[in-house]
Amino acid sequence: MKFTSSLAAASVLASVLASPIALTETSPLAKRAVDAALFAKLKFYVQYAAAAYCTNNADSSGTPISCATGNCPDVQAANAVSVLEFDSSILTDMRGFLSVSTVRQEIVLAFRGSSSIRNFLTDLNFGYVNFGCSGCSAHAGFATAWYEPRSAILAALKTTRAQYPSYKIVITGHSLGGAVATLAAGDLRSQGYAADLYTYGSPRVGNGAFASWVSAQPGVTARVTHVNDPVPRLPPMLIAGYRHTTPEYWLSNGSATKVDYTLADVKVCEGISTTGCNAGTIPTLDLDAHRYYFLAATSCAPDLAFKREEQMSPARRADGSASDVEILSWMAADAAASPSELAATT
Repeated sequence: MKFTSSLAAASVLASVLASPIALTETSPLAKRAVDAALFAKLKFYVQYAAAAYCTNNADSSGTPISCATGNCPDVQAANAVSVLEFDSSILTDMRGFLSVSTVRQEIVLAFRGSSSIRNFLTDLNFGYVNFGCSGCSAHAGFATAWYEPRSAILAALKTTRAQYPSYKIVITGHSLGGAVATLAAGDLRSQGYAADLYTYGSPRVGNGAFASWVSAQPGVTARVTHVNDPVPRLPPMLIAGYRHTTPEYWLSNGSATKVDYTLADVKVCEGISTTGCNAGTIPTLDLDAHRYYFLAATSCAPDLAFKREEQMSPARRADGSASDVEILSWMAADAAASPSELAATT
C-alpha cells in the first residue's frame, strides 16, 4: 500500500491510534526469558556501541578505547585497545573501530550511529541493492556505509585474527551503526568468521530474505529495542518490504530515559515481521527512547533529531523525504497489519 497524500496518511494514523494494537501471529511474545548470561552481554556490548560515538576513538588507532562522558566503564576496565579506527566520511560519514581486549579475549568491531537519521530512513524511494544471498536485498545507503570501510576492516581483522586465533569476534552498533553492523555480520559470517551480533535501536536493514539469512547464520544475533523508539520501526514493512532480524529483545517498560532495567523487564519477540514488541507501540518521532539503551548511549554524539532541512545522504537518490504524518502512518499501518498482509510484502 502507498499513501498518496498527507490527508490519507493522517486518516490511517488516526484510525489505528483510536484502538489498541493487537499482537499478530507473526510476532508472539516468546514463552522464554532472557538468561542472566545473555542479559549481561546485552548490557555490556552497548558500551562499545556508545564508545563508537566518541571522537577520540575515531582517529587514534592503537590507543585504549575510552569515553570522556563515562558511559563505557566496563570496556575501559577490559583494557580494550583499537587496532583500527576508521572514518569513511566521503559518502556516508560511517565511523567506528576494531578493537582487542586481552582481558576478555575478544575482538570487537563497533560502528557509530549518525545524526542524519531521517536522511536514511524516510527517503521515499527506499532503494535496495543485492546483498548476501540469493534473493537477499539490503538498504542501498546502509550497504554503501558498510562498503566504504570494508576493505580496511577485512585487512585489519585478518591480521588481528591471526594474532589472536582463539578470541571471540563480536560486532555491534547503535542506530544506523546497528544497521551497518548487521550487514558486516552477514558478510563476515559468510566468509567463515564466527561472529556474534548485538545491535541497539537498529532500523530495518533489508528484505525478508536478508533478515532470515542473517538470523539463521551461526552465532548470537541479538537485536535490542527500547520502549517506543521510532528508529527500529523504519524503513516500513508494508510499503517498502523491509524486515528485521530475529529475535528482538525489548526493554519493555518505564520512561524513554529509563536505563536501570532488570532481566525481568526484557521481553522477547520472534519473527522477522514482529509487531509484538517495539513495533506495536504508539507511533512517535520523539528520539528520547532512542538515546537510552541501558545507559546514555549517545552522550558522545551530536544532538539527534528528525530534522527535515538537512540534505539527503549522497549515498541515496534524493527523490524526496516523507512528511511527519506519513512517517507516523507507516508505523501505525505496520503495527495494525494482519499476518497475511505482512506475508504479502515479505
